Amino acid sequence: MRFRKPFFWIVLLVALSWIPLAQRPVFAAETLMEYGVDLVSNYVFRGDDLFVAKFAEDKEPQGGFNTAPAFQPSLTFLAPGGFSLGLWGSFALTNRDRDDPNTAVSEADLGSLDELDITLDYSWENPLGSFSAGYVVYTLTNPRGGANLDEIFFSWGLPFMEALGPTLSHAAAASGIGQYTALAVGGGETLSWGVSVANGSRDIPGAGIVNGIQDITANVGYAFGDFSLSLNVANRPKALLHDFDGLPDGKFTDPKTGKLESIPGNLIWITLSYGGSVEG
Repeated sequence: MRFRKPFFWIVLLVALSWIPLAQRPVFAAETLMEYGVDLVSNYVFRGDDLFVAKFAEDKEPQGGFNTAPAFQPSLTFLAPGGFSLGLWGSFALTNRDRDDPNTAVSEADLGSLDELDITLDYSWENPLGSFSAGYVVYTLTNPRGGANLDEIFFSWGLPFMEALGPTLSHAAAASGIGQYTALAVGGGETLSWGVSVANGSRDIPGAGIVNGIQDITANVGYAFGDFSLSLNVANRPKALLHDFDGLPDGKFTDPKTGKLESIPGNLIWITLSYGGSVEG
């Protein structure tokens, strides 16, 4: 008699092992955190080449492809109820710590542009699609690098064309040196794509308030496992919106010839990404 109870449990376990997986009770794992790392050939934001000073440091004229790589890690902590807190950083991998004692910030000191951004996001889903809204604070870890920027955003993942996974998004600067509003659409999984258009407004010394299309940026990427590789292109229809040399003419001075040349109308950069999540 004493063997009847153990025998019962052995039979039960054997029987359960034959139940198809789809019929067994499933306890879904909860995602606690998402992480990612990007390695970019250049840091471009809203059509601005943030590391453009490397051209002058290398005694080269500005071009559409700047070899000024940056390391950009990210962490997103997920909370109950659809809230999340994200941290994102950018750190130049070249031309760092080149301070000029005669100026507030050396133009070639890319380390002064190190960045740490904080995002508060709320996401939800319903039959109309998936939604996300939030607030971003872009902060420079070295205060000499310039002013901070605040941004609000909203995105809508459309509930159709699942193979493409289209998402519409809108972002607008809430404060900072320049104002802009951007619309974007993109999607895909293994093969991803995206297009965004931003309209900008900046107060440029000597030119006053300048308005216009700030950038039209497109990207296409391919994912392989936890990695992905993407090609990015930004078209800049209005060069004056990207002119920061103090002369409002949409031009730069060629360090080799000393002549004025037009600011490049297109920027190209490459992004290698790795990402994953922590389940609990």
